[in-house]
Amino acid sequence: MRFKINPLVYPALATISWGTNAVAGRILVGEGHIDGITLTFVRFSLALPLLGIVALATRRSGDWESLARSGPMLTTAVLGLLGIAGFNILFYTALGLMEASLVSLLTSLATPLTYIMAVLISIDVLTASGLAGTLSSFAGTYFVLGPRLNGEYLGGVLAIGAAVAWSLYTIILRTRLPARNQNIVIALTTFWGTLFTAPAVVVSGGPQLGNIGLREVLLILYVAVVPGAIGYTLWNIGVEKVGAARSAIFIPLVPLTAALLGVVLLGEKLTPLQAFGGLLILAGIVLVVRK
Repeated sequence: MRFKINPLVYPALATISWGTNAVAGRILVGEGHIDGITLTFVRFSLALPLLGIVALATRRSGDWESLARSGPMLTTAVLGLLGIAGFNILFYTALGLMEASLVSLLTSLATPLTYIMAVLISIDVLTASGLAGTLSSFAGTYFVLGPRLNGEYLGGVLAIGAAVAWSLYTIILRTRLPARNQNIVIALTTFWGTLFTAPAVVVSGGPQLGNIGLREVLLILYVAVVPGAIGYTLWNIGVEKVGAARSAIFIPLVPLTAALLGVVLLGEKLTPLQAFGGLLILAGIVLVVRK
């Protein structure tokens, strides 16, 4: 009897892995071992060969030809700029300024933002539950950021910027590259994203490294392989198999995983107001993807 994997497993595992990435990033960047731009470059430089091997192993006849034309190739470059370079630089830099649980909550705003963008470009319809969910998530954002509105809000701004970048990434992936081999798509996307990150490292003054021991090396390898190569591949396969909306159901697992691990491993605590805001954000995500 052949074992069959439920396709919903792919986005579920991807989002859990990204929750662990937030905690690992908080340790690496928050403790000053490496800056967010350099971590992005190193992470995806290590992930790229693994993704390339998977892309070659799963290549079917016509897969490469369908992406080698100027239009699809330009699309993968834009995806690399948004989903690899842009999102991760903003995300990791935010982790250097705010707790992993808060950054993950704010970046999970990608779900209602993606929905609003989809409505605006007429690939989705506005519903009462979707509108209520979006408003709930935005209200929750205020309460999450409330304690930091005294001038310490840069991390929140960066995290929201990461959410916008991911929303654009998801919309473009959904509309411009349907029915493509997602293993090849993510390999090309990672190539472009790594390429775009290299000059950012130079412009920022070069790698900013602190004390890096065995623990830090293992964490860098972990974020490259698990939430990097494996997580992105699982997400793209999930979007291909079950669609963007059903995949988005699992986005709340990112802040949930990050919050639980943040409490256990980093001693982080949410204030009652921030916890209330987090519940509003998660409730809003549920309402957005409810249909």
